[in-house]
Amino acid sequence: MLIWICSCIFVLERNYFNKLKLQTWVIPKYKIQYSLKWQNERINILIEEAILDAEERGIKVSSLGLLNQGEELNIYGEIYIHRNPKLKMKLVDGSSLVVAIVLNNNPKGTTQVLFRGKLSKVAYFKPLLCAKKVSRWLLSMMKSTRRLI
Repeated sequence: MLIWICSCIFVLERNYFNKLKLQTWVIPKYKIQYSLKWQNERINILIEEAILDAEERGIKVSSLGLLNQGEELNIYGEIYIHRNPKLKMKLVDGSSLVVAIVLNNNPKGTTQVLFRGKLSKVAYFKPLLCAKKVSRWLLSMMKSTRRLI
């Protein structure tokens, strides 16, 4: 009940990998609140506060969690970019972040990459991979994972 009344963003977890700093920020809302249309504006305010706070701290890339992105909630995060056109940081979803990491951290000479996940989402990045002359392999979640082992 306290989450319904008093809610503010907070850092749940911090990880450091070499020069890379990662943080998990929490927006204290129950899953059911995301399905209540009258909660959308409050959730969006909290997300926007987190984005602006991260921007102020010099964060370069931020990824929205699964519940914090959606067409009905915030047009997949586009609403924050339109409200704050001078944002310097990149706002991405999990799939975009994974593809960016793969594209920028593959050793030179890599010619094949295997992606697992929803074809509809991952397939958008095919042109980026083609531009780098990397073959792409898409594996639907419907396929048996035993075949990969």
